[in-house]
Amino acid sequence: MCWCISLLALACAWDKELHSTIQKLWMDISGYLLLGTYYVLVYFSTSTSLFLGQGAKFYKT
Repeated sequence: MCWCISLLALACAWDKELHSTIQKLWMDISGYLLLGTYYVLVYFSTSTSLFLGQGAKFYKT
């Protein structure tokens, strides 16, 4: 009976630890995804503006 309660407490603690680890990992992954999306947007906006600027120059000449 006693080992059953300690096993249950251990499983509960392990589940809590696993949940916090998954939550932390998810926060890290979502942070990286947000950062990556920001960089991609900045890259595309700058490359598009450069391309449009060159197109406008080409169109003027």
